[in-house]
Amino acid sequence: MKTTEKQFQLINDLIDNTRFLIDLDIMNIVSYSDNVDDLEDKITESIFQHEIIYYSEAFKFLSQHDQSLTESLEIASEYSYTTENLNSEILATLLIQKYMIDELSEIIEELKEILEEEETEEN
Repeated sequence: MKTTEKQFQLINDLIDNTRFLIDLDIMNIVSYSDNVDDLEDKITESIFQHEIIYYSEAFKFLSQHDQSLTESLEIASEYSYTTENLNSEILATLLIQKYMIDELSEIIEELKEILEEEETEEN
């Protein structure tokens, strides 16, 4: 999908105000999306490919966002993980993916509006 400079700036401003989605290359995803409806699926796919690797990074993330591991263990349980299959990298990855999905749900309509607004102006 082609974006104008105005759209690019509005989307960058929107993403810059997020805490976790900023880690994804949203503009690249926008450019490879066929249309606005395809965009949410591609961003979601990118979120589920995002991982926290290295134990030190995982421990750091978990200590900042889920010291008791309550939230990350709850997510792991929802995905049917067992304790034998868990480690800090998996827990941190599941947690950041949840946070990213939550942020996406907060901004997706605004993101679509930015892209649709320019589409209607072009037509």
